[in-house]
Amino acid sequence: MRQLEFFLEVANCKSVTKAAQALHTAQPNVSRTIRELEHLVGNRLFERSNEGVSLTPAGQALYTYVRSGIAQIEQAFNLFDGTATKRTLAVMVAPSISRSILPGVTQRFKKMFPHVTPRVMATAAGDMTESLRNGDVDLLVGRQDNPKDTYGVSFHHLYNEPLLFVVRKDHQLAEGTHGLDALCDFTVMIPNPGVVIRDELDHFIMANGARQFPNTVETMSFDFIRAMLATSDMVAFCPEGVVRAELGRGDLVAVDIEGMAMMGSIGIATIGGTARLPTLARAMMACFEDEVRAQGLE
Repeated sequence: MRQLEFFLEVANCKSVTKAAQALHTAQPNVSRTIRELEHLVGNRLFERSNEGVSLTPAGQALYTYVRSGIAQIEQAFNLFDGTATKRTLAVMVAPSISRSILPGVTQRFKKMFPHVTPRVMATAAGDMTESLRNGDVDLLVGRQDNPKDTYGVSFHHLYNEPLLFVVRKDHQLAEGTHGLDALCDFTVMIPNPGVVIRDELDHFIMANGARQFPNTVETMSFDFIRAMLATSDMVAFCPEGVVRAELGRGDLVAVDIEGMAMMGSIGIATIGGTARLPTLARAMMACFEDEVRAQGLE
């Protein structure tokens, strides 16, 4: 790091003497450090002349990487003392993530960066990848979308999440194995049209040659779903994450549907891949990965 610091100063000052003054050290010390760095990389980094020094092609290549790298390191350290220029991170998350994964992720992130404010937004049909492309959000966390709708978007897989039909614990369908048509005797709460998991449900029904549910309620409000399940004989189709706590307590039960094994990839969508993400966004991604491991969801 000391060699790189000296290298940047000489490149910026275009003079070993001026760089030594800026670094509060002797000129021979700067010259020796630059020679050490040149020996390390196996290339001359500067051309010397009476006017001063200038970067060689190898020096220019190194300068491009080192300048951005040092800036990233400085930004990372600034995050801890509240002096970073960007102190808000916008994250759009699917409902199942908000309830199951995000609380632990947020606690991990705030312990590392107490001066940074995560701005959490809920996903809605049709606005997810568009918000990412427009720069309204830094990270989009949820179920992998249809590839035709995600041009230019990179997807980082976190874990697979089951899609379930769930009922209250004393429901008629709570025990035994049932065919898909058995659900037609009840009101079934299903996702709104245009939502990824609604498309997956429709494909599953068609693939199994079953009829469409005659009595349905369309909603993406999982608070509403949990309230209706507790007070009625309705059946709900939803991601496991939004009812994981109730399933664990035994308040709700997953209906055993014959031949049903619907899984979806949950991950983080970014523009241009993770290599181009700012420091804060990469740190948030690491928190998601750590929380997924901690919950045994890998």
